[in-house]
Amino acid sequence: MSGCNGSHEDALKILGPEDAAALLRSAVPDDQHDGEIVLGLDWRSRVCGIASRFPGRDGAVPELCADQLRLIAEEVVADELLLVTFV
Repeated sequence: MSGCNGSHEDALKILGPEDAAALLRSAVPDDQHDGEIVLGLDWRSRVCGIASRFPGRDGAVPELCADQLRLIAEEVVADELLLVTFV
């Protein structure tokens, strides 16, 4: 993952649930039915990075904790995180 540096004016904006759902439909492989995706958003609501974990692909994954989310936010230089869990 990489962070936003202000030069990505064409980055996707997430302004509501419909925007997030559209991105997730294109980002989640059809064969993955459970897992988590974390979207990092900058101050303009632009996507800075995406982290994903799918047990079917990655094996057993531990539950996300606040420290892990903080590290993701720092890595992608995000002002906000959007966590989506598939069950």
